Amino acid sequence: MKTIIAPPLVLALVALIKIGASAQTTTLTFNNPAQNGGTNSFTVPAGVTSITVQCWGAGGGGGNSNNGTGNGGGGGGGGAFVQKVFTGLTAGTVYSINVGAGGNGAPANSTTLATDGGDSWFSNATAVMAKGGTHGLNNSGSGGAGGLGIGTSIGDVGFIFSGGTAGNGSNSGGSAGGSSAGTGANGNAGANAAGNGNITAMTTAPSGGGNGGRGNSGSATNSGNGEAGSTPGGGGGGSDDVASKFG
Repeated sequence: MKTIIAPPLVLALVALIKIGASAQTTTLTFNNPAQNGGTNSFTVPAGVTSITVQCWGAGGGGGNSNNGTGNGGGGGGGGAFVQKVFTGLTAGTVYSINVGAGGNGAPANSTTLATDGGDSWFSNATAVMAKGGTHGLNNSGSGGAGGLGIGTSIGDVGFIFSGGTAGNGSNSGGSAGGSSAGTGANGNAGANAAGNGNITAMTTAPSGGGNGGRGNSGSATNSGNGEAGSTPGGGGGGSDDVASKFG
């Protein structure tokens, strides 16, 4: 997440907050895990009465081959994006910040599933919140859904966008993760598994978003790792025969 400070202020979660004066803008970025081993928070500086908050949900983890079957996993979905302006702030007020954790990729040679990406929020989950992407399934599994925007995530009208859905795994490889949403557009969908020992191309995000990770496929002599999604909020790629990567 980022926060930008200076009258006015902008805050974004990936997190990011921006605070900007007429001649200068300050951007504060918050990450997961929280800085200094504690909980992320933001204290309103003196002279600041408004901030802009931007949040991206975390990407979901990619699926695997389901205990060495040779069938690739689906990628993880990308995180949603929201933006909201807060006005009438009082200096010294402390706001809590939650930056969603990227989903874990499914471990190698296991039937254990990947995990969903976490939600990111500022103040609380009902004030401004961006949904994380869901995980990809194992063993020729479906790709994870992108974090839902309008109707689920919370932000100002016109500044709520969904993450991209990941591609599907197949009996010949893992798929690409979905990209996160950009600051002005929904995320892009990941490609289905390329297969036959080929890498499935990464999913390019719209402006401001994070790319979805590449999917991979193994062979008789080479196992294929999926690729981690890019910050902010890209979904992880699906793997074949080995551990898939984080969102």
